[in-house]
Amino acid sequence: MNLETEADIMECTELTFEEKTLKRANYALTTSITFVSILLIVLYLGQIAQGFGIVKCLSVAAMIAVPMAISNVLYRVNPISDRFKNIAFGIFLIAFEAACLSSTIFLYNIFIYPVLISMIMFFDLKLEIRFSGITLVLTILNGLYSFYVLGCQSQQQKNQIFMACMLAFILGVAICIAARAAKMHNEEALDEFEKNRSKQESMMDSIVTVGQSVNESTQSIHALVEELNEATNSVNTAMSDVAASMESTSSSIQEQAEVTGKIQDIINETVEMADELEQISKNTRASVKTGQKLVSDIVTQTAQIEQENTMVKENMSELHTHTKDMQKIIGIIQQISTQTNLLALNASIEAARAGDAGKGFAVVAEEIRVLSEQTKQSTENIEEIINKLDQNATDTITSMDHVMDKIGDQVVMIHDIEDDFAGIRSGMSDLKENSIHMSDNVRKLKESNTTLVDSTNTLSSTSEEVSASAEETNAMCADNAERFTVINGVLEKLTAETSRMDGFINEYHEMHAQEM
Repeated sequence: MNLETEADIMECTELTFEEKTLKRANYALTTSITFVSILLIVLYLGQIAQGFGIVKCLSVAAMIAVPMAISNVLYRVNPISDRFKNIAFGIFLIAFEAACLSSTIFLYNIFIYPVLISMIMFFDLKLEIRFSGITLVLTILNGLYSFYVLGCQSQQQKNQIFMACMLAFILGVAICIAARAAKMHNEEALDEFEKNRSKQESMMDSIVTVGQSVNESTQSIHALVEELNEATNSVNTAMSDVAASMESTSSSIQEQAEVTGKIQDIINETVEMADELEQISKNTRASVKTGQKLVSDIVTQTAQIEQENTMVKENMSELHTHTKDMQKIIGIIQQISTQTNLLALNASIEAARAGDAGKGFAVVAEEIRVLSEQTKQSTENIEEIINKLDQNATDTITSMDHVMDKIGDQVVMIHDIEDDFAGIRSGMSDLKENSIHMSDNVRKLKESNTTLVDSTNTLSSTSEEVSASAEETNAMCADNAERFTVINGVLEKLTAETSRMDGFINEYHEMHAQEM
């Protein structure tokens, strides 16, 4: 009986993994309650044809229909409610026990076990043990009630009560074992997945921090290069003024002294900025090295995650094996049902031999045969629920395969980030080399300007030396301008690599958001 509409199925695809599991478990519980309720209603209505009281049979059938209707309504209102299992099973158990106490057919007590088996899908061992224990105790009490109150004291009725109690005990133990195995596998899978996801998130946050540090360092270097470029242009302009002033009369020597003083100040600032540029380059290389180490750690963590996911998949395969063992138990129950049917047939034969005195015994034997057939139908329903549990384990294995594919994509992405860090580190090496050359040129420029100042102060016979120093300074300024162009190119490359790395990191976070 399918209680999920197409809209429910489409909505389920938007739920989390835990919500999907809870919805499937609630659906299995609702389906089993509905099936058992309909079966009991049909049996009690069938007793009307055998001469039982109409009012009593209709009352019991209506009482059984109430928890079935309530369970279906609650599931429709909120299919992912965590309290649904307690409410639905509780009201069904009350109605079920009342129905069993109103009949002398004790085998009705085992009809509740398809509902208990469906609750394995909640992966709650304490819940399964609690409800199984309550059901077993109630079954034994029902047997005592049937024996002492209802007067079921014939040997066949005693055998029926004993077989039902033993069957209830066997099913209760099997259900608890299966619930414990399912709960252990589910908890191990979820714990491993959450632990590995937290490790990856922590490593990626560290990479983001390093990427931001590289980006900030690149911006600082770019600003310093702009300042150095402006300072070089100022030096070039000043030296052009010096060369022009050397061609004028001696009256311009004082003006040249003032200009060279300004040049000295600009050169000092340029030296400071060159030193700062070199320091930023060192810091950026250290950040890049840290980023490469973090990426290497992520690669190692990803390999460990892949191994742990493989272990989780193997655990789910073991759960699949346990469901096969439960199917063997169902086979044993079916054998018991067949033996019960044979006992009923033998009883019918003995009743026929007894003649009129055995007619009542023949009716009871026929009832036992009918119950045996119904027990067979119940075991088939239990087998169907176990197959659904098996399908759930198979779906989980498929999901783990999907996670493994995602991890493969992440490994490729992390290797791309590692390549980007290598490119950034190479660019920073080029930047450091150019910074060293620029610093050497600035220091030479400072020495030349010092010579120019001294030459200006000596006034006479120094004009030629000043002109030569001016020409040398102009040449150094031109060389610095070329190196600034190279540095700007390196900075643009670093900026592009940083942006690309940010793109990979954003894509990684989006992928994790989709998995969540």
